[in-house]
Amino acid sequence: MSIIDAFFHATFAGKLVLLILICMSIVTWALIVHGVIQVRKTTKHLSHLSNLLSKVNFDVVESRLTSNIVDNILKRTIRLSLDTILPANTSTEIKARGEVIMQQANTGIFMYQKMLTVGVPLLGTFAAIAPYIGLFGTVWGIINSLSALGTAQSVSLQAIAPGMSEALIATGVGLVAAIPASAGYNYLTKKSEDAICELINLNERVISVASTTRIKENTHEVNVR
Repeated sequence: MSIIDAFFHATFAGKLVLLILICMSIVTWALIVHGVIQVRKTTKHLSHLSNLLSKVNFDVVESRLTSNIVDNILKRTIRLSLDTILPANTSTEIKARGEVIMQQANTGIFMYQKMLTVGVPLLGTFAAIAPYIGLFGTVWGIINSLSALGTAQSVSLQAIAPGMSEALIATGVGLVAAIPASAGYNYLTKKSEDAICELINLNERVISVASTTRIKENTHEVNVR
């Protein structure tokens, strides 16, 4: 028996369960495709920024950054590092200003993380509840089958099998919805965390380079005196 046949032969509750699971499956795949595209685009862009930072100075990097949120976060960190860390006079002052800049960067990074992981919690929810919705459909179908048997004149395998088959299809559809949701949740969570860690590292690199440069300048000035 196909899912279509099971749907048309099911009770109202059975049809509702199958509709919910089918809608969850469609939404799951839409979220997975969108999330994979966003994560891969972000990962590629962060790799480009990392290479850019290792080859040219901050002024050149800043001029090449665009107006997207990742670039704006890094651009702000670069500008604050140039404007506040480089004029600092002591190591303590340099460290304190670097920490303040990183705190401000973390605010933007947190906002970007929420944008990058939109839909991921919903995948986790679908992965958790889809099997139970399918199980509910199965239990409901079995109850209806047993109730029908109670009023039947004769009991045979031919009488039981169609109802049981319809009931078990709900569990199968629930698993079909839950397995991709679980895999997508784990994949996107891991890739999003990697991307956010890389963005944090880029901002820390900017602050570290600016701080090291200023410390060397201070040391040189002391030696000259």
